[in-house]
This record gives sequence, structure tokens and C-alpha cells, in this order.
Amino acid sequence: MRLVPPRGVLGAVVTGASHLGVAVRRRVGDRGRLRRPTVSVGNLAFGGRGKTPIVAVLAAHARADGLRPAILIRGYGGARGGPRVAVGEGSRLPAWTAPVRVDGLPRPAHAWAGVLGDEAAWLAATVPGVPVGVSPDRRAAAASLPDVDLFLLDDGAQLPLPADVDIVCVDPRLDRPWSPRPTAQREGPGRLGRAHCVVALDTDPGVSGVSHTLRRRPSLCDATGAAAPAPVEVALIAGVGNPERVAESVRVSGVSRVHRHDLADHASPSRALLDALPSGLPVVVTEKDAVRWAAAWADPRVLILRAPIADTAPLWTSVRAHLDRVSV
Repeated sequence: MRLVPPRGVLGAVVTGASHLGVAVRRRVGDRGRLRRPTVSVGNLAFGGRGKTPIVAVLAAHARADGLRPAILIRGYGGARGGPRVAVGEGSRLPAWTAPVRVDGLPRPAHAWAGVLGDEAAWLAATVPGVPVGVSPDRRAAAASLPDVDLFLLDDGAQLPLPADVDIVCVDPRLDRPWSPRPTAQREGPGRLGRAHCVVALDTDPGVSGVSHTLRRRPSLCDATGAAAPAPVEVALIAGVGNPERVAESVRVSGVSRVHRHDLADHASPSRALLDALPSGLPVVVTEKDAVRWAAAWADPRVLILRAPIADTAPLWTSVRAHLDRVSV
């Protein structure tokens, strides 16, 4: 049964969603159902809602359940060209240096960021053994992965590609219909009425219209992956969709003062910015930014924010129940 937004504020806003003036450009090249059951994970906004970490969590649960999942992702920020398949080879190394094999060549994940995009490289390293098909055309990526029985679409909400399970990730503080001053949205709240699961990270439980509330457990580590004590004061460089949430996670990890240097999502800092940072101040980056630029920068000041998602079994149980109806 699909999750139906409740009556009241959410229901009223959903009903009036057509009057929001939000234009959505549907992507082309992905029309028609894939040959295997499909789970779409997307959002209403342009980023920063946790969809890629949730895809990784679902892939890990699917593999633990004996399924053969594959992830399909656009590969934003990577090189253009035909579909590529990336597979993490598994190791005790952190995600940004873990080996990822593409076209028969194993290299550290950060060395593939310019080819695959940072999120695709991070996913392959984080869920070793799960193939990641990288292409703007998800059908072409799926065709390059014949030996799988479940597809997970990263950033699939606006694709004209039918999904058997539809997950929408939200931030009630920043998205309609909860927020009176939402950040830029790709789609109005009417999209929630078509979702099987509406997921929010680090939100108070019981928010109307949110079916699953998940928590992150942030901590800091050094470039080798070893746990690091939280400094009193840090500079945060974040090329993500929701840098304020990242700053909150840094504070939760134990840091008292956070000096933010926000970049565009998927961007790397300029050399001028790096050179201007106080020499004695630790620099905190996300795992995604470690894959994109920080591992290659190799500065001893860098600390990486890890924020694994906890207590995800109920979300997978819901997804699996829907999948069982389509005979995965």
C-alpha cells in the first residue's frame, strides 16, 4: 500500500501543489520499466537529503538478504561517455582510499572521482561487491549489468522510469509542505503522495507525513581512517547540498566552534581558499569531499567527518515487503 499523506496541513498543501509554480524538467533517455525490480531513492530538493547514503544502506541490506543488487547513478561531475561499471573490491581501508575496479583496473576510490563522479566512486568503495552502473541513461547502465536481480536508482525521483518502490528523502526544516520558507525545490509536495516511503534524517520522530526517521552517528577520523579526537575549533569545507546539516554533525561529533566555507555541491575548493586557511586550524571535510579532492590534497590538517546511518532495518523491512509483492 502506498503511503498517503495525512489530512491537515500536508494534505492541503499537496492538494494545492499545482499552484506552487514549480517546474520540473523530466530527464530523457530512461523511459520504460527495467528488466528487474527497481527501487528509486530521490528527493524534492536539489541535494543534501541523504539519498546516496541511503542507497548504500539499502544495497548492503539487500546483499545481506542474499539478493544481487546493483546501483544505477548518473555520475555527476564525472567524465562523459558510455556506461561504466565500478565495483569496490573490499578492504579495511576508508572509502576514499579503498580499491575500486573499473574496466579491469583497480585504483583508490579518490583516483576515480574525475571519471565516475564523487558519489559513484564513494558508493562502490562503501558497498564492496555491489556493482555501480554509471551513466546519465539508467537503461544503458542497467543493460551493462546482466547478473543482478535488483536495481537501486540513486537520484531517481525525477526520472521518467517506473520504480517498484519509490523512496523520497526530505528535510522537514527545508522542504514543503513542512517549511514555510523552503530551499530551492525540484518538485512540489504532491510528489510525496506517490511515494511508498518518505524518509528524513536527524528529524524529530512523529513528523506528519514522514514514514521513516533515521539517525546519523557522526565522528571524526584522520586520512587513514583512524578515529580522531574532536578539536575545539575547525574549518569546515563542504561541497554538499546541505552544508548547515554537515556543520551540525560536526558539532555533534564534539567540536565547539565551526567556521564554515561552503562550496557548491560536488565542487572542490580553490587553491586560494586552501592557502588562506589558518595554518594551525584542523580542516574538516565530508567523505564525499575526501573522495573528490581531500585525499589527493593529502594535507595532515584534514579530518574526515563520518556519519553512518543507524537503525536502518525498519526501512529495509518496508522496502523488502513491497519488493516481495513483485517477486524479487
